[in-house]
Amino acid sequence: MKLLMPYLEHSDAPLLHFSVPPTDTTGRVALTASSAERDLIAPLDLSSAEIESILKLRGSVEVRMCSPGYHGCDQGSMVVHADAVDYNDRTHEMDAHGDVRIEPYQRRLQNTVMPR
Repeated sequence: MKLLMPYLEHSDAPLLHFSVPPTDTTGRVALTASSAERDLIAPLDLSSAEIESILKLRGSVEVRMCSPGYHGCDQGSMVVHADAVDYNDRTHEMDAHGDVRIEPYQRRLQNTVMPR
């Protein structure tokens, strides 16, 4: 099993933006938060493929999850807003804390000019 860890995509003060590439079974995941730290859970008898990594996001957390497959965020996506989220890199599970809201992702339309 290949471990796909969230990587820091960019920082737009005061927010950090992380991205998790899609796999065959999960779509792309975009994570945004005011702060983040990573906890590695690595008992001595585990191989490197079994190490768990938890990304701890705090403050104005937004997790946008896109459906797997060709359409990505255009179909079947949702957004979780929370005060804090712990995201497990290996299992792709998350634990949201505080004020938590889940809503469908509304794709932002580009500025378009309508012909008359």
